[in-house]
Amino acid sequence: MLITLEGIYKDGQIKLLEYPENVSEARVLVTLLPKIEGTPRTPRKIAGLLARKVKLDGTGTDPISAALDELKRERMTHFQHLDKILDTAS
Repeated sequence: MLITLEGIYKDGQIKLLEYPENVSEARVLVTLLPKIEGTPRTPRKIAGLLARKVKLDGTGTDPISAALDELKRERMTHFQHLDKILDTAS
């Protein structure tokens, strides 16, 4: 099984930003990526970026999109209700 972990190479040392579960020893291959300015360097920043890309709640739906859809439905219902009130008033 292959596991990819992010880390930083500096001054001959590799500092992992995350650690694999249930692995006490393993062979590794290290690929050095070009430095890109603005690239997140902390697990929290990386998690924030990933959260935007993956489904957050594990149900196969994006909770942010679901919340926006719900707000849109509520807004539409509100406007339909106002239209009925205006129609009966005129």
